Amino acid sequence: MVPSTPIATKTLDQLYCEDRNCAVEDFPHRVFRECLYRHALPLVPLMGGYHSNFFAADRGLILAAARAVRRAEVREGIVEYFVDPGSRGWFKKRLNLRVSTRRLLRLSKRYLPESSSRPPMTTRSTGLPPNS
Repeated sequence: MVPSTPIATKTLDQLYCEDRNCAVEDFPHRVFRECLYRHALPLVPLMGGYHSNFFAADRGLILAAARAVRRAEVREGIVEYFVDPGSRGWFKKRLNLRVSTRRLLRLSKRYLPESSSRPPMTTRSTGLPPNS
């Protein structure tokens, strides 16, 4: 019998940054811009910028997703995001001045397995599994 050894799993931020050749420290800001509703981009400075309290819940969601090794963890973070009082309010709900959780989930689907038993992502450039 072969002893089972745990497979080292990478987090979403590691996989994303390896694929896109960016520093892991850049992950939150890059994903914020990628997942923010397009019409909201020019309004970010008016709301105090990326680091403002207005976007604290969005940053929290992105940081939770960054640590995920499975898509289910990203979905759990999304549920917590919608419970967070910082994700509510007229600007967030009516004007969608927030991160699109659907875009974030779609992004995580490119890199993370649904469960820990399946291999993760394909690279954006080749469409092949990593190390192929």
